[in-house]
Amino acid sequence: MKNNIDNLLESAKNGDLTGVQRCIKNGTDINLTKDSSGWTALMYASACGHLEIVKYLADNSNINVRDYDGKKAIHYAQSKEIFKYLESFQ
Repeated sequence: MKNNIDNLLESAKNGDLTGVQRCIKNGTDINLTKDSSGWTALMYASACGHLEIVKYLADNSNINVRDYDGKKAIHYAQSKEIFKYLESFQ
């Protein structure tokens, strides 16, 4: 059975905004990392090109969290829109 962090990361990867919101409502810390690379839900949403999830997570989390390679979500932005949105927080 998956835990809340796994569900949050999977929802962010898959573009499931309702799933992301449900996990957060259930108390999942959106700044926690779970996988071997240290990625957050915001990093996955950014890398997978899910702008609406990026907006939701960026507005509700620490966008400066770094993975184990020292990169932030902005480094994984798959579109100019995502990059510009994350850049606006810098």
